[in-house]
Amino acid sequence: MKPERNLDRALEEFMDAGPESIPRPVLEDALEQVERTVQRPGVVAGVETSQLWLALPAVAAAAVLIAAFIVGPWAGPRVASPDASTSPTASPEASPTLPAATVVVPDAVIDVPGAFLTLADGEDRVWLTSDEALVAIDTTTGATTSFAVPVPAGSWAGLQLLDGSLWIGNYDEGVVYRVSRETGEIEAEIPVGSEAASLTAAGGGMWVRTRNALNWEAQRIDPATNRVVTTVEGGNAMAQGHGSLWFSQRGTNRIIRADPVTGEATAVIEVPPDHDCGISSSAEAVWASCLSPDRVIGSVVRIDPATDEAAVVHTGAAGGGAFDAGGRTWLAATSPDGGVFMSVNLSSNSVEQILLVGPDFNPDNVVIAGDSAWVANDSADEVFRFAQDVFAGGG
Repeated sequence: MKPERNLDRALEEFMDAGPESIPRPVLEDALEQVERTVQRPGVVAGVETSQLWLALPAVAAAAVLIAAFIVGPWAGPRVASPDASTSPTASPEASPTLPAATVVVPDAVIDVPGAFLTLADGEDRVWLTSDEALVAIDTTTGATTSFAVPVPAGSWAGLQLLDGSLWIGNYDEGVVYRVSRETGEIEAEIPVGSEAASLTAAGGGMWVRTRNALNWEAQRIDPATNRVVTTVEGGNAMAQGHGSLWFSQRGTNRIIRADPVTGEATAVIEVPPDHDCGISSSAEAVWASCLSPDRVIGSVVRIDPATDEAAVVHTGAAGGGAFDAGGRTWLAATSPDGGVFMSVNLSSNSVEQILLVGPDFNPDNVVIAGDSAWVANDSADEVFRFAQDVFAGGG
């Protein structure tokens, strides 16, 4: 259905149901938009519902557009089938005292302009996206090799490995490139019809998260044909792990577990109602690392893939992409003191150790290759290498 028809239908539903049908955070944001543009006196966030009828014609259009990107579909994520089970909501408890941090430093810093996404390719090579190039790092020597690709800086949308090829997304162009790992040449260019936001290899295919005018979608590319074969409702983050595809739904406090081939939901896991959750996977769990509505410290939730039960882990930090190193599970995050690695005790769902890198460290995803952990220092044009011994013994 065309976006303008979706908008017309949503506006009709709003006018029929009245302002009570509009989620409060969405309406408040819409009202702020109206205040800045329409300048209607007396219409402010937090007024009584009866007064909202006066502003409804001006607010409805703004609310629809804001909701599309903040809340998503009104009835919840349509990726979830009616039969998908809903797990109990994780209940936050009083924040415990965190352990004192140990300062650690990388054993190597490699200059990579615009270093962003990181991908391990066996034990001998790590790939990164950079300004208009793919960069391969030799894990033994630290030497770098660059391959020019048609993705401008700021438009990278995923870096994955599948069927012997690298796969990268171009957000602005709405395409996915399949690239030779040996030469950097484009093997296939796959259009996805709208902005390509991220990639996840799962179920033998390459899933690309896309955004159209009103909602998020996920499209599955068959590597045998290099064509999109499946499209489902998606979310604002996506990951694979433990035999499933996982989506987070912005503003709905839901994590969707889905079949990695069909994209059909198999479970709905409720988490604390923060604003924006990222998804990552470790050997023992799936992690939802969320930001609060003002985009500062939110919740980190550990999901047990055997039961789909969720538990809050109090980290006192923003973000928390998971990785396994030194025989333990770690989260890379940003604390008030700077970038940190935090190990999690999976029995008590508590932070048991903190490694502080420093205020100038903004960690992206961490990968393990060649007995080391590799992580891009986002916005700093560099990649840090840490020996795994740091994570086994705490430095």
